[in-house]
Amino acid sequence: MSNPAKTFVQQCLDGEALLEDLDDAVERWHTGDATCSLAESLGLTDDEYAILVTNPDAIRAIVHARRSDTPLIDALESTECTTLAARAKSRSEAEEILKWLRSANKIS
Repeated sequence: MSNPAKTFVQQCLDGEALLEDLDDAVERWHTGDATCSLAESLGLTDDEYAILVTNPDAIRAIVHARRSDTPLIDALESTECTTLAARAKSRSEAEEILKWLRSANKIS
C-alpha cells in the first residue's frame, strides 16, 4: 500500500490497495504504534467492523457499498452484491450475515 496515512478502505477505493491486502493492514496495525483502534485504522464503522470480525471476506461488500454510496445493508441484500458480499458462495451465505446483524441488533 502506498499511503499509510490513509485508511485501508480509502486506499482500496483509491486503487492503492487490493482487498486481499487486508491481512497485511491488520498486521501493520498490530505491530505498529497505533494511536487509534483497528476499526479506525481500517476506516470502518462499528457495524462494518462487527461484520468483518465475524467474516473477513465481508470487506468486499463493505468496499462495494462505499464505492456505490449505498448503505451496507442494501449492498448485502442486493443481487448485484450478493456475489461480492463476503465472496459468498451462495446468497444464503450473505443472508447469514444479515441474520447475524439483525440478531445482534446492529440493523433492524
